Amino acid sequence: MQTESPKENVSNTRVISGDYSPSTGSSSKTYYNKITKETFMKITVADVGYVGLSLAVLLAQNHEVTAITTTPAKADKLNKFISPIQDDEIELFFREANAGERTLHLHTTVDKEAAYSSADLVIIATPTNYDDVGHFFDTSAVEDAIEWTLRCNPNVLMVIKSTIPVGYTESVRKKFRKLR
Repeated sequence: MQTESPKENVSNTRVISGDYSPSTGSSSKTYYNKITKETFMKITVADVGYVGLSLAVLLAQNHEVTAITTTPAKADKLNKFISPIQDDEIELFFREANAGERTLHLHTTVDKEAAYSSADLVIIATPTNYDDVGHFFDTSAVEDAIEWTLRCNPNVLMVIKSTIPVGYTESVRKKFRKLR
């Protein structure tokens, strides 16, 4: 099983670009491994449901990905490349990783602080259930991920892949502006 980080040795890694946007307060870094001649980012994916896990596996082929789940048992399974969901492509990639035929730089954890604080990019793929009776989206899991991200890594770029209502992004920008 190949789970090593793209930057096995810190002395062999250097930042080759680092952009900071004063208007958003966001920064991103691209890393370069002097030995493998590869560039990569440290990406955190919040939640490992279908959307989050498929993104994590796809990105882990070329980047260092940390996925966050709420249960240690699920994290253990994913760290052994055992999929908790039935998906032919994810299962194929995991079989190939376990056989040493594919390298996935993927680690799953329940430690939110460690995952968010080391990220160059955070992808939020948490569930947002729609309440048919009250006619609203439950975005509490999205907001939890945003709060954790801002607490641990306030200048990181966040991408919301969860299903959210129209106007939601602008409302959370206003709500969390004071934390940035």
